[in-house]
Amino acid sequence: MKGTRRGVRVTSIISLGALVAVIGLILGWWRCGWGRGGGEGTGSAAIAAPDATSATAEATASDVPAVPCVLRLDTSGLTADGQPVDVAGAVAACRGRDAQIHVVGDVPFGRFDELKRAFEAAKIHLDIKD
Repeated sequence: MKGTRRGVRVTSIISLGALVAVIGLILGWWRCGWGRGGGEGTGSAAIAAPDATSATAEATASDVPAVPCVLRLDTSGLTADGQPVDVAGAVAACRGRDAQIHVVGDVPFGRFDELKRAFEAAKIHLDIKD
């Protein structure tokens, strides 16, 4: 009798393992498809060499990351890239690139908030540095 119970147990474990494997394959196929590229192509096209005059082969100015605008706000005022400016001048100087601001010392109350609101309105990212 012991042999029969053991045989049933082994058969049950193998059957359960096979069922789990089949379910895993079905879920994998449902999630990922057949894994043959997923496109509509026939697979007969040759891959062409890139054209040397194509726009992707040439480096453009937009490929180079922009240098951030560096602002400094301290007790003496606001500077953008080392030049004294007001809030509107800082927004104009930093337009089209990110800005980094260094707040140093005791600045007048509300001065930073005014600058932050102006940069948010102009949709310029303002990164606060220590």
